Amino acid sequence: MKNLTFKTKILILSLLPLLTVSLLIIYIASYQANELGSKNIDSFSSTIFELRRSEIKHYTDIAKSALDYYGSAEFDDQLSPQETAKQLMRNVRYGEDGYFFVYDNYTTLVNPSAPVLEGRNQRTMEDPNGVRLIEDLYEQAMSGGGFTNYAWLKPSRGRVVDKISYADQLENWDWWVGTGLYVDDLEDSIAAIRSSVDENIATTVQIISSLAFGAVALAGLVGARLTLSEGNLADARLKDLSHRIVGEQEEERRRVALALQENILRPVNLVKNQLKSSTDHAGEEFRTALSAINKTIEEVYRISGELRPESLDEKGLTAAIEELANQASSESDIKFSFMKSADSERLEPELEIAVYRIAQEAIKNVINHSKAGKSRVRLRLERRMLTLTVQDNGVGFDARAFVQNGTIMGAGLVDMRVRAESQGGRLTVFSSNGTGTIVKAEIPFS
Repeated sequence: MKNLTFKTKILILSLLPLLTVSLLIIYIASYQANELGSKNIDSFSSTIFELRRSEIKHYTDIAKSALDYYGSAEFDDQLSPQETAKQLMRNVRYGEDGYFFVYDNYTTLVNPSAPVLEGRNQRTMEDPNGVRLIEDLYEQAMSGGGFTNYAWLKPSRGRVVDKISYADQLENWDWWVGTGLYVDDLEDSIAAIRSSVDENIATTVQIISSLAFGAVALAGLVGARLTLSEGNLADARLKDLSHRIVGEQEEERRRVALALQENILRPVNLVKNQLKSSTDHAGEEFRTALSAINKTIEEVYRISGELRPESLDEKGLTAAIEELANQASSESDIKFSFMKSADSERLEPELEIAVYRIAQEAIKNVINHSKAGKSRVRLRLERRMLTLTVQDNGVGFDARAFVQNGTIMGAGLVDMRVRAESQGGRLTVFSSNGTGTIVKAEIPFS
């Protein structure tokens, strides 16, 4: 957040509430969907268990009716009614693992899943969990019919799984009959349903998330577009204002320069000429006055030249900047050199004065701050791009301290940047402690 621009921070802060609400909606939707799915699955599980319990009770009632029929009717078959009934129960199957078992008290009469148990007393038989299943089934049957839960071998899978069975006693014989269902079939069905529900919930949450984040992204894009548009408009207005300010500054400098020449240089030159024409040229006071007048004229010319360089108007940008470099060499201990790509054509006056002022400020900074021994000024005009570079071998400075969030700090650097940007260009500063400084202005021209 520290390096973000103010506009970006405002955009992020404006999107945070929307993002928070979106995440909250996603969480609530996911939570409620999971809760609803769990309740529906639990309700379905209870319902299907009750239906299957009713189903095995119904099957047991059918088997009981058939066995009671054999117990009350007379047959001419060679087999006894009991043997005929047992043979019938051995052959009756339903589903993949559905069968009936018949017991006389605790003795197994029919058990298709384990024929070796037939004829044995199984009262003390226990499943892997310690449930005495035959004893429990017998008690349920003798009490008018009931259910018992236990673990038993499942033929189709060859392993012991949980099972629920229903048993009821016969009317004519001291037998009881029962059948059961393996719980893992129900658990597999419920697991498949739960998986399907979870997939549907995940798909729903994904759709809601996509819509929510899409809304946030759309809001962000709209906000960024508005921010960018407003930023571009503000930048354009700022550049236009800077351009006008720079133009007014140059116009004011031009007026001041003309005023200096008209109101000061002319009267001073007139006084100088009058003194020269005077008969008394030998006096000390005369020589002192004449020297002061000459210095005043030179200073006014210098100030006037800085305010509005005549060389720029008369000779063009290249010659004016070369003159700046030569003048800086003669007035300081730094050796300035000037390089040019070619004699430049005359450019727009506003562009020429902007580049001249950048060069003037950069050279002044070299003289005042760099402690350099030499400096190079280079002007290039290639492919409709003007490049001005002022480089020195001085002490340099920490450029990062002068550039914060893309903004150049320092009055002189700000002035150069404003002038470059007012012409549609840019200013770049390269420097670090002990490595010298490079000031580079790049401005397109037509």
